[in-house]
Amino acid sequence: MQLTQYLSASSGTLCIGFLATLACGQYMRQLRARMAASDGPTWSVVSQEVKIGEISDAKYATLQYHIARDARTYVAQAVNLAAVLHRVASSLVIGIPVALFWLLVLLGLTAPEILANVAAWISSQGDPLQWAIQNAGWILVRLYAIILPFALLIGACLGNRFGFVNAFRAAMARAICQQIGAPSGSEIELGRPFSSSNAATHAPV
Repeated sequence: MQLTQYLSASSGTLCIGFLATLACGQYMRQLRARMAASDGPTWSVVSQEVKIGEISDAKYATLQYHIARDARTYVAQAVNLAAVLHRVASSLVIGIPVALFWLLVLLGLTAPEILANVAAWISSQGDPLQWAIQNAGWILVRLYAIILPFALLIGACLGNRFGFVNAFRAAMARAICQQIGAPSGSEIELGRPFSSSNAATHAPV
């Protein structure tokens, strides 16, 4: 049984890795084609609704290509994700006991028979304290898995994203600012002007 589960997990991991490799290869081929094109569009660089420069699509693709191949960007993203998980886990240190307390209160008010069944099952395992100590990791992992999505959703709704930063977008913005001579750290968007007016369609970097 364990061998079957291991083979299934390994097959799933290999399949995901294969698909990711194909997608990455396709993305890099598209970037190389844009880099070699001489008739691509020119993007307006816009900051706070003000045009501050221009960049050709070939140059834009070149910057994207180099950032995608720069290991430092992946390291920065991994460090940021680790910090986000640390902040989420730190918030759940308080969140899990509070959520568990109110869950017990809710069960006691609305479904006391469920609470009684759970207490009887724990008592049947022997010493409740010893059972809690032995299964603390199992309990915390499952509580973490249940509460984490709700914590992330509430954080996103309240505007608190636990400090997540898209390292690739940040690196792209810095590279474009350096390319056009704009101050590093500027909030920028790319806009492709319409031929009939000075209006532009804006898109995040």
